[in-house]
Amino acid sequence: VCSWLRKEAEASGAFFAGRAEVSEIEIHPDRAVVRSGRGPIDTERVINCAGLYADDIAALVGLRRPILPCRGDYFRLRPRRAYQRLVYPAVAADPAGLGVHLTLELDGGQKLGPDAQWVLRKDDFGPRPDKREAFLASARALLGPHLEAEDLAYDGCGIRPKRHGPNEPGADFEILATERCVHLLGIESPGLTAAMALAEEVGRHLRVPVD
Repeated sequence: VCSWLRKEAEASGAFFAGRAEVSEIEIHPDRAVVRSGRGPIDTERVINCAGLYADDIAALVGLRRPILPCRGDYFRLRPRRAYQRLVYPAVAADPAGLGVHLTLELDGGQKLGPDAQWVLRKDDFGPRPDKREAFLASARALLGPHLEAEDLAYDGCGIRPKRHGPNEPGADFEILATERCVHLLGIESPGLTAAMALAEEVGRHLRVPVD
């Protein structure tokens, strides 16, 4: 989906400059200047959709909206029976996540996850195969006691950009405008599903004249 959206954007004249860490944003009366590892970029507006680091970008223009990292690990499942549908746990609502569930992939693969673990660093992507026993307990509760430890293999992790901390009520997406900037904060799942609706909302902000 992201590759397709990029192609559509490039066909409309967009230019992508990867590996260009932003260090400064200067706001001028008629433009903004984004200073990055690949040089300065002059633009009329800045759209900040930097995921886990959107709060750092927002802070460059004086907007303080902390993002807290919440890690979710996955284990690949070697099924002892064929599953045809997604399977979710029936549990009380948890603002950190939905609980470990079964995902079916387009290539026929199946995996369990993610769990929810608050972490201190946004780059805490190291492998955690030691979580297998906890995942096995969740898998047995979800799919049945026939599963064994050897049916699970560690498959990686992701980190959610949360706008709330542990033991706090869940916080929804936040889209805020500052002078010449639009900030998308806390865009976690279902952010990809909602991408086109989010783009429309950003478009409404862009149509508002800049003072």
